[in-house]
Amino acid sequence: MMAPAGTPKEIVDRMAAEIARAFKDPQFVANMQKAGVEPAVDASPAEFAAFIAKEIVRWGEAVKIAGVTLQ
Repeated sequence: MMAPAGTPKEIVDRMAAEIARAFKDPQFVANMQKAGVEPAVDASPAEFAAFIAKEIVRWGEAVKIAGVTLQ
């Protein structure tokens, strides 16, 4: 789950708490896994933001190496 940059911390924290609560429901987890979602509810909002930042760098490099261009 993501929110726009600048979303107030109180809202981000509330979203994180509700998502963590949802992932305590075994049926919800099973449905998400069936849809190919890998639950990562152990991460705080800050940890998730750091992960996304690393992924942007990682996949940006992969795109450069592959020579992918806009068409």
